[in-house]
Amino acid sequence: MTQKVDISLRVPGTMPIPELMPLIQDIEAAGFYGAGILDSQLLCRDVFVTMGAAAAQTSQLTLFPAVTNPFSRHSSVLASAMQTVEELAPGRIKCIIGTGYTSASTIGRKPGTLAQMRNTIRTMKALLSGQSVDFQGTPGRLGFAAGRDLPVLMAASGPKAIELAGEVAD
Repeated sequence: MTQKVDISLRVPGTMPIPELMPLIQDIEAAGFYGAGILDSQLLCRDVFVTMGAAAAQTSQLTLFPAVTNPFSRHSSVLASAMQTVEELAPGRIKCIIGTGYTSASTIGRKPGTLAQMRNTIRTMKALLSGQSVDFQGTPGRLGFAAGRDLPVLMAASGPKAIELAGEVAD
């Protein structure tokens, strides 16, 4: 029995969006599963604007940040952005979160910690599923959560990170 292998490509977030869209359309036309958009705020175009543009230019391609991080955007902002882009491409969006090395190093910060990743992933998943979350004593809920399964994955290396990914990520 032969199993299908889904292959995605990471696209250069440094390209101007009008130049990147034909490449993303070519990736879809070539039969690839997905396109990952680099997320590093001083090196690339905004990942969620780019994903929205790509969603409007494609019909089957899965789109995802490759990868976002737990500190340059609050978890509520990440959940809102992911849900908004998912409205443009229902069932074709997923989120991948990592420590954000390049995002951190370009602004003089250290990469995200495993504790930050755990909290961000749990919070995002709760918000995306329509649940209320406690933000330092203030309850918050994503008012337009669709309740669809939007996968939240974790980029991980090392035994503790891999264990955490198995615990909290899809």
